[in-house]
Amino acid sequence: MKNAIFYGAGNWLRDNWDDICGKYNPLCICDKAPSKIGQKINNVEILSLENAMRLYPNANYLVTLKGGKGYKFEAMDSLIKDHGISKDRILNYEDYYYGYGCPLMQSALIFQHDRIQNCCENMIFSNVPHADYSDNNCIEDIYSMKKMAQEQISILDEIEGKLDKDALLFEMKDGRWAYNPELKDTKTTNSGLHCLHCESAEKWWWSKEKFTIDYLQVTANSDSFCNFKCCYCCEGMQEYIPGNRASVSDKIVKVISEIKNSNDKIVMADKVVLDVASGEPALYKGLEKVTSVLPDAYFHILTNASVYSETIQKLITDGKGEILVSLDAGTKNTFKEVKGVDIFETVYKNLEKYRGFGKVTLKYIMLPGLNDNENDIDGFLDICKKINPEKVYIARDCIYDYDLYNVNYEEKTIKMLKMLVDGVKSIGIKHELLYYPESFIEEHL
Repeated sequence: MKNAIFYGAGNWLRDNWDDICGKYNPLCICDKAPSKIGQKINNVEILSLENAMRLYPNANYLVTLKGGKGYKFEAMDSLIKDHGISKDRILNYEDYYYGYGCPLMQSALIFQHDRIQNCCENMIFSNVPHADYSDNNCIEDIYSMKKMAQEQISILDEIEGKLDKDALLFEMKDGRWAYNPELKDTKTTNSGLHCLHCESAEKWWWSKEKFTIDYLQVTANSDSFCNFKCCYCCEGMQEYIPGNRASVSDKIVKVISEIKNSNDKIVMADKVVLDVASGEPALYKGLEKVTSVLPDAYFHILTNASVYSETIQKLITDGKGEILVSLDAGTKNTFKEVKGVDIFETVYKNLEKYRGFGKVTLKYIMLPGLNDNENDIDGFLDICKKINPEKVYIARDCIYDYDLYNVNYEEKTIKMLKMLVDGVKSIGIKHELLYYPESFIEEHL
């Protein structure tokens, strides 16, 4: 067992202490936060980095910070550049870079029925990198997909400070993105650089060669049509056949198993969040196949609560998951208009039942002209009081009529939005605003 100075005294080290100490022996722990100096984790004292270097001048280091968040690489860079620690003395060193990247590109996989994606932009842009299900080289294909996305997003580093990226669109030429002036005023194009206007793109520390997957999204096969007809969702465009139950494909389970057993370029994180979405998860067959291959994963179930599922109930009862229901109404009539089905009372009863077993989060998508009225806001707040959800998401429609930088609401809608936000606050439920610019929130909410 190798001796090492553990650098980073956060929750990740505490949560993974036994696994780490099964491989490495801590000489001490050090951290740059003055407030942590002198404390102990499992009877090992936390020192300042300077003191640790003085006590153990030739020691190796283990960076004990979560890599998926980038802090691990920031710490490595500081050890090397600020403190003169060579790469070979950092036991878990891997190549990294500082520049534009994306958490989804770095650590997420979305499993559609016909392909694997980094994010949802494949729904809009046809040339976004994706991987096909393969019998032999699936891991290699996923790695190639992520490396291609990594290269594409680097264009933001090249144009930063030089061009007005809000006005630009790009096209692929010879395998690279290039500016095309003819596309400047085109709002929708399959040649657009998909990362250009995405909120997830950010300048930060990223792994250069290794991708640690800590977020998965699983959908069922192509028969996963939803039993709702929500006015804002593309799933409602497809015909649902009553009694039809989509199944989670064996090929998805196979790929997840391969990643779980891989220790090379694509690896599975110790803790994984798994979203089950698209169609209605309560109608899925084979969801338990995913829970069996990832027994320690935490499941986010995006359900409409129209059908009660014992499988979902077990997940939330065992503390291995939670459900998110986008209610989008507080009255029966508006629910029918937004959702395309007349089962408001059924959904409410199922929500009450689920809440008795575990975590339930509600969502309200503000739809001008449909649910931006006092009756619906009051009705939704009344449901919140009765169910007491863990959290409420308040969102605007991010599929249609969506502008990242501007909210084109009339005064009435803004007033109702504020009424909703203030009402959730007064009940004492945590809330989060989705897809609203900070400038809009500061001015109106």
